[in-house]
Amino acid sequence: MIYYNYVKKIAPDVNNINLSCARTILMTSDKLTFKEICNKKNIPNPDLFDLFTGNKLYIEKDRTGCGSTNVRIVKDNKSYKNDRIIEKYIPGSSFSISLHVTHKSYHIMSINRQIIQKKKNHIKLKALVVNIYPSFKNHLYNFVENILNAFPKLRGFIGLDFIEYKGELFLIEINSRYTTSMSLIERCKKKNPLDYICDRGKNIAGKSCRLELI
Repeated sequence: MIYYNYVKKIAPDVNNINLSCARTILMTSDKLTFKEICNKKNIPNPDLFDLFTGNKLYIEKDRTGCGSTNVRIVKDNKSYKNDRIIEKYIPGSSFSISLHVTHKSYHIMSINRQIIQKKKNHIKLKALVVNIYPSFKNHLYNFVENILNAFPKLRGFIGLDFIEYKGELFLIEINSRYTTSMSLIERCKKKNPLDYICDRGKNIAGKSCRLELI
């Protein structure tokens, strides 16, 4: 919410920066509001995941938390705190997409693998592998475009966190800001993320780079 408050404060005086509007930042920062919009716009998310009939698990996390901070695997699908939310646990692989978005188009800067650590029912982001080429890459364009249609005021550097499970993609979060994975793009592709603003330089395949976080 710090970023939301900052943009809300400067927005009346700054009109030449390609940023998401404050309202969009609020909608993507509040995970309850975010989930409601995804359901309304038919964006695949944990609510649409079919839980197994056997051992049902859920994720409990902060309603306005950042990344994998304070995230737990639980068996109860009820939250007893107003600042926490519950969503279905998806036993798939975690990824993110680094985007630069303008009012006319978007660029996929990189696709990234998130290495997740599960320890004593707590989930943490252990590492990032930036600039990968997964087998489902061609399916991402429709996935991204549906998300941008649902949140049409997203602008600038955007990170999409999602889970892939048996060929299906489920949106987990939208980070409407510069993300950690973007800091490795220049090392991986010899192209600075700022070059995507003016569409400068060739978008070469590059290499994958790993960043350890914990």
